[in-house]
Amino acid sequence: MTGVDKLKCQFLLLKIFSSSPRSSLISNPDNSEQLSQGKRKFMWLNKIRQKFYNNLYSRVETFVLDMRLVFQNHREHHREKNSLNLGLQLEKQFEEDFQSIFAIRK
Repeated sequence: MTGVDKLKCQFLLLKIFSSSPRSSLISNPDNSEQLSQGKRKFMWLNKIRQKFYNNLYSRVETFVLDMRLVFQNHREHHREKNSLNLGLQLEKQFEEDFQSIFAIRK
């Protein structure tokens, strides 16, 4: 991942953080160990931030897959309407911002 691409990805992550200050998307959920024992990997925003800190992202695609995994897990594990709606709004925001920042045309 180039330095510019890394900055773009970090900016996208920061935008989602700033839009969800108390969201369950941010921190390690209490039951993440149980959830990750299944077939799916559990991901949250702080974990993505830590992966940036440790330089574990070598490709933009890997970052995007992790972000999408955060939203996918949120949809599957938070059925409450308010929490689900916030997750859906943030997912939509992320996808729109990602396409805009990386100049992806449909």
